[in-house]
Amino acid sequence: MALSDFEKDRLRREFTIPRPPEGTTYTASRCLLKAGDRLRKDTPVLDLSVSTTGEQNGQKLITRSETTVCFPDVAPEDCIFEACTVNEVKADDPDYARVAFFLPDTFFYLIQEVVANIGVYSGDMFASPNIPEKKLTNAIKAYAPEIDANRVLYLCDATFFGGSDEGFIITDSTFRYNDGTIKVTVPFASLADVSIDDKQALHIDCGQEKFVIPNTNSRINIQNLKIFFQTVKKLRELGKTSSSDKIVILSDMPAPVRIAYVGLLAALAVQEGGMNDQALAFLQMLMVRLDFSSEMRREMNSLLGNISQADFASLKARIDQSTPSGQEFALGISLMKDAISFMHALGPKNDQGEPEQNAADNPHVVALAQLMGVDKKQLSFLEAVVIQDEKILRGDISDDQYVSQMKDLTARASAVGVPIAAVYLSGSVVGLSAAGITSGLATLGLGGVLGLSSMVTGIGTLILVGVGVYKGVNWMMGGSKRDKESRRELMLKEVIAKHQKAIANLAEDMQGFANELAQATGDIEKNKIQISRLARELSLLASTVGVIRNSQAQQEKNFSRQDNAKAA
Repeated sequence: MALSDFEKDRLRREFTIPRPPEGTTYTASRCLLKAGDRLRKDTPVLDLSVSTTGEQNGQKLITRSETTVCFPDVAPEDCIFEACTVNEVKADDPDYARVAFFLPDTFFYLIQEVVANIGVYSGDMFASPNIPEKKLTNAIKAYAPEIDANRVLYLCDATFFGGSDEGFIITDSTFRYNDGTIKVTVPFASLADVSIDDKQALHIDCGQEKFVIPNTNSRINIQNLKIFFQTVKKLRELGKTSSSDKIVILSDMPAPVRIAYVGLLAALAVQEGGMNDQALAFLQMLMVRLDFSSEMRREMNSLLGNISQADFASLKARIDQSTPSGQEFALGISLMKDAISFMHALGPKNDQGEPEQNAADNPHVVALAQLMGVDKKQLSFLEAVVIQDEKILRGDISDDQYVSQMKDLTARASAVGVPIAAVYLSGSVVGLSAAGITSGLATLGLGGVLGLSSMVTGIGTLILVGVGVYKGVNWMMGGSKRDKESRRELMLKEVIAKHQKAIANLAEDMQGFANELAQATGDIEKNKIQISRLARELSLLASTVGVIRNSQAQQEKNFSRQDNAKAA
């Protein structure tokens, strides 16, 4: 999509080629790019002929060489080349050439220059991914406890001693401000107008809500803050802002997203050779975790009867159309975690119950990851998470080992750019729903640290330990009822409950299909196609019940074995 003039004015940058030292001359041979070409680090831009005049043994010596000027490391995403201007005439100009280009067309870069001017002191301003972790943690705790830390683009530390509990935070959907006296949260979606009064106080009109930021903070330029909001308002009209900076769990997302999400996994199974009882059982359990209604299950079961590998593009389009703004990447991470778990459930296992092949190396999984914007490093990390969850459920590792290993995984999540809350967007791979993993974080007030929607204030046991919040770990391991139950025991209880729910759902769905089939058989000739479809779907559901019952029996056996071990 072509950039508007407004976007060009905010994204245009240049890098310069300094004039050579005395005795050396440049001659530009040719520019290697045309307007609109993509630029990234080390992209060749300009060929130069270099002539150097020197002296050797009393004789004038001229050496000639060729060199190529390449694009510097400006941004992780592609930039766009605009023009190259060579200045071979004005010797007093320190620059021999200027290369104009546009930064990536994202909200982060569109506001980069205007944000830099809000803080009076440049040392107060920090941009992602170079925001010090301690500053970010302090700021979120002080005045933005509900946001996802991974969505913070800019932070201003307006404190004298660098504590960062005063200042502002900017995401692609909100501006959050705290000066120690007032706290302001401006949602860009409702930003209507901004003005400055005679006392230089900034008035922000968000429709039903109105805010005032007084001109009392010597570290904030109030005029430039007004320009920032005016810029944001224009960018919102261009569709560059998001509606929320919180991660929304999958069971809270619209029905079309959840149906297409499960459908993509079904299409993956078809690519792997077709749907079987194990695949259907996995998908039925996933529908329980995602809180499918009977109507959604009916639509999903019909889709499962006709799914093909060609449905990838159309299902992805359905997800893109209905996914809440700003949730796309988190949803992609969640889907790939479930895809890996899916492959583990379907594939062969060794004597220890571990998969014989890495799902992250499966070409069909890799193709789906590319479609969802998940890279190879992130995919490998997600497989490590899945393996960890499977080990705790099998009882292969102790609680203490689990604590240690989850801390390591959390550090790795940050290193590969994966929001830890996104990993459990659909719940745990072992069968726990995101909403049901824990209720303890809500009462502890820790849910906001993980950036979840208000409906689910904590992501649960698995992330709780990974985040390493001492108060949370104490809640999990301390002197309450929970000190009588290990994490694995808690998991097993809910997993068994999810199996029971899946079987109940299947019974309900089978009864519905049977009733419809009975009506259709009243006129067999007329309803031949409908009868065939209903029979096929009923058969699919029936074959799934046995697999889920066997899985439930295994979990109950594991639970009984753990109870016996404790009694001994």
